[in-house]
Amino acid sequence: MDSMKTAFTALQKRVVRLETSVVGVKYATSVKVPFCDGSTSWTAYWQQFQTVAASNGWMEEQCLSALTVALRGQVLTVLEALPDSGSRYKQLLEALKS
Repeated sequence: MDSMKTAFTALQKRVVRLETSVVGVKYATSVKVPFCDGSTSWTAYWQQFQTVAASNGWMEEQCLSALTVALRGQVLTVLEALPDSGSRYKQLLEALKS
C-alpha cells in the first residue's frame, strides 16, 4: 500500500510540474497574409507580413511559401527572375525591395 501511495504522490508531482512548465499554446487558427499587388508601399506591406509571420511562428521556408502565394499582378513577375538555388527567400525580398 505504501508503494502505491508513493507512486501516486510521485505522479501527482509530475503532473504539477508538467502543468506549470507549459510555456505557450499554438492556436488552430492562423493569421492570413494579405495579398501583395504593388499598389501599396513595400515598407507597409513588409511590416504587415512580418507581423503575420511572427504571429504564426513561421520559419524562413514557410515565409517563402506564404509570400510567394501572396504575390499578385505585376509583382508576381519577380518570381521569374529568381534562381532555383540559394536562399530564395532572401533573394525574393531583395527583388521586391527594388
